[in-house]
Amino acid sequence: MSATISSVFDELSREVGSTLIGDPYPLFAERRRETPVMEGDIMGEFGLPAMAASADGSRPMYTLFRYEDVTAALRDAATFSSRVIMEVMEPLFGRVVLGMDGEEHRLHRGLYAPAFTRRLVESWRQEVMRPVARQMVRGIAATPDKRTNLVDLALAFPVKMIYQVIGLPEDQEAYDAFAYRALVQQLASMGINRSNPEETMNARRRGLEASNVTYEQLLGVVKERRALGSDGDDLMSRMIRSDFEGQRMTDEQIAGFIRVLLTPASETTTRSFLNVTTLLLQRPEVLDQLRQDRSLILPAIDEGMRIEPVAVVIGRITTRQVEVRGVTIPAHAGITLCTGSANRDEDVFEDPEAFNLHRKFRTGLGFGLGPHLCPGMNAARAEMHETIDALLDEMPNLRLDPDQPAPEIRGMMLRSPAAVHVVWD
Repeated sequence: MSATISSVFDELSREVGSTLIGDPYPLFAERRRETPVMEGDIMGEFGLPAMAASADGSRPMYTLFRYEDVTAALRDAATFSSRVIMEVMEPLFGRVVLGMDGEEHRLHRGLYAPAFTRRLVESWRQEVMRPVARQMVRGIAATPDKRTNLVDLALAFPVKMIYQVIGLPEDQEAYDAFAYRALVQQLASMGINRSNPEETMNARRRGLEASNVTYEQLLGVVKERRALGSDGDDLMSRMIRSDFEGQRMTDEQIAGFIRVLLTPASETTTRSFLNVTTLLLQRPEVLDQLRQDRSLILPAIDEGMRIEPVAVVIGRITTRQVEVRGVTIPAHAGITLCTGSANRDEDVFEDPEAFNLHRKFRTGLGFGLGPHLCPGMNAARAEMHETIDALLDEMPNLRLDPDQPAPEIRGMMLRSPAAVHVVWD
């Protein structure tokens, strides 16, 4: 992956404070015990802006920490609205399904869902993800000194995989260009968090320009694909053919959806992979279990994302007055759902700090829950599965490089290590 993409990855981490926050989990545990429903926003205790705050700061804020309360809120979209996401993203991306509620969300979700069936994901896994992962890992494994920084692989593989899955041009320069713009868009979307109003406006302007350029490129590709018949199994072709209750997606809707999809499909998968591999490399005995039994890779991914999700908070807004654990929360309040805390709730997860490959199934919240459960969840899990499987095959005795600093997972919104240096035999 180009130095440009790597620099944007680093810049984005710094922008959202990821380099500042080390281990937030002791404070989360304290809040679970003492104030499971807290008046105020937990992000403020780390010196970071609230996700669900209003632009003028007048919106009352509350934070939920317990698994039961967080999952109930995620499932109850009628009471805990996602429109705060629209407040941040609509200026850059237009109306996005992540910020929709009610009938609008149901209709859009119905149009997108056929493009993410398990059968399709399985075909993508075998025909795209597996060969791409093998090719990329073998290229790295051939380096003479048998050492690398896994960030380079983590930045490259989800981009190359998802662009083939979507059906975008198979050209490396195009991959880099689309990826760069997607990352810049996300960087700019954080502009609301800047303390300098002038810099906020400049960030939004740059993001809007990048977003528009990407949209126009995507729209051209969609129109060309439709003209050619759109009979393939790539994501774009499936969306062109999608029909839900007599409605079909326009070229503009498809281009807009893919524009939004690019960032989580690349950037978020990158950081999820880095978090999971870091946790495994820190636990050689667990990594050995995976070498012996590859059926444990998916449980390892799920457990890793439970322990170290990329984002430890999700924002919502109440549509009515609601009571949670005896605390009355007014209508139109900003709600921070602390998913990072919920994922380690002692009432739900036995020995929650442990990395347990055989944990009794409890839903972690790395991909959300309820109506806004990430539609690309199975695709992202499949991408990471194939890449970890390739690492275990192509890099014997893969381990942390003792001559380099140990990886440290940091951050709140885009939590990940800055580097993961490894060696192999």
